[in-house]
Amino acid sequence: MVILQKQVTETGGASTTAIHRLPTEMLLEILKIYQDCAPKPCPFDIARVCRLWKQVCYDYAPFWSKIDLDLAMRPSSKLDQKVTFWVARAQNALVDVTIRDSARANLRVSGRPIDEADLVSLANVLCGTMSRWRSLEVALLHTHATFFLQKFVGLVPSLRIFELRILCDHNRDESETMHSLYPILFTPHPDTESRTPLAVCLDDSIAIFPSLIGAAITKLSVGATLATAAVDDVLRLLESCPNLEDFYLSGDLPGEPSLGHRVVLSRLTRIRLGPLGYMSSLLSFLELSALQTFEISEVVWDSPLVDALRRIFQLCTSLSTVIMTRNNRWLMGANDAYTPFGALTAPSRDPQHCGCSLRYHTPSRFIIDSAPDTIYR
Repeated sequence: MVILQKQVTETGGASTTAIHRLPTEMLLEILKIYQDCAPKPCPFDIARVCRLWKQVCYDYAPFWSKIDLDLAMRPSSKLDQKVTFWVARAQNALVDVTIRDSARANLRVSGRPIDEADLVSLANVLCGTMSRWRSLEVALLHTHATFFLQKFVGLVPSLRIFELRILCDHNRDESETMHSLYPILFTPHPDTESRTPLAVCLDDSIAIFPSLIGAAITKLSVGATLATAAVDDVLRLLESCPNLEDFYLSGDLPGEPSLGHRVVLSRLTRIRLGPLGYMSSLLSFLELSALQTFEISEVVWDSPLVDALRRIFQLCTSLSTVIMTRNNRWLMGANDAYTPFGALTAPSRDPQHCGCSLRYHTPSRFIIDSAPDTIYR
């Protein structure tokens, strides 16, 4: 940023000289604020302002650490070149990689599909950067997501966040996408002491995690908005994450489990469910000895769910907080005869539940959204 002064020369001409320049350090602080506030900051927008801004931008590695790759970009043959350029500018900084398809996400399904050779070239370039991934976000059609995940084989020692979202493909039978299992072939740092905890978000998809990457996952979120997931697939997913500490799930889980054994999550301290259909099918097959916080929303009460919750409260002696939100009458089933916590008074060593006396550990905090101002302690 420069303040210019025009002066008349002895020959009658005009000259322009810089009388003040904003310190580079201050300019860099301003650009950092822009990077933090802009949804998808583009360094090229900054670099076009002037030569000083271009120099500052090109020399600051974090500006180039967020690599956004849109398969709808044309020509798609330049996507691999973008990766190469941005990674070089990022120097030694870790990178956040996003692979998306804005045309499909915006339901513009008539767009020209990306050339397969461009996909291969892009995947090969990305494979060479896996050791520097800090986060990986994939939001693609089923076929494209599967293609990239099968290509990504190798170490990801610094990966902290992995997000997988499967876009709706109107040219496919919807039932084909509901139960797709996506193989995850990359592996974390081989040294468990140096391993980075991994947070995973799965949207309309269920992944298969090998033992090494599964052991690194401490936070897992699974959402099904356009599809449903088999409860057995969810249970196997949880079983592959033995060190899980925080779990969120929403969607429908139709059918009965056939896994044959319960899934033990000895480190899980927080579980959030809802809105979730067939919740009892999942809860009945979980062993949650370390559970501290239990949250459910949009509950449709029925006998199996009451039995599942009774078991949770009886066995989870470390449970300290129970939160039930949007527990309104209109959300309950037509034949609902169970409002088990409406009459629960805590603390009590012998709470009443559906008229039956139950003895279990009493949570220290019990919140019901139908009475939002009431917190039982």
